[in-house]
Amino acid sequence: MHVSETHLFNLFINDLAIRDNDLTSIVTYADDTTLLVKVCKNEIDLSQEVVNQFFNWTQDNAMACYPKK
Repeated sequence: MHVSETHLFNLFINDLAIRDNDLTSIVTYADDTTLLVKVCKNEIDLSQEVVNQFFNWTQDNAMACYPKK
């Protein structure tokens, strides 16, 4: 049985939990992940916190992250 890297990535990504997820959407396709953070006028911008959570998750799971990609 051959397990593709994409399949393994999808298994890993399923445990990615971002706090304040009512303002955040996680979009995955193959081995790419996009974080969408809603920033509302007159409210605290949580986008950097969400990015930090994602980077911490990638480090905890020994996964490479290429933000310029």
